[in-house]
Amino acid sequence: VQPADALVRIDGHTVGMASRFGPAKTVMQVPPGRYRFEASRAGYQTFSTDVALQPGEKFVVARKLTRASKR
Repeated sequence: VQPADALVRIDGHTVGMASRFGPAKTVMQVPPGRYRFEASRAGYQTFSTDVALQPGEKFVVARKLTRASKR
């Protein structure tokens, strides 16, 4: 997820900044089940999606947050 300082949340719980995660960095492991993934940063539109993971399944997020429009 970009920008790298976006906050990552799983089911509303902050798990760290986006820069912490990635193929060459920390891989988050969670048990099978349904989750809401969210990434946000001030000045950007929040990205969120619901995910249903099966045993052994991987979920990869490659997303660049969109700047929020100025009002």
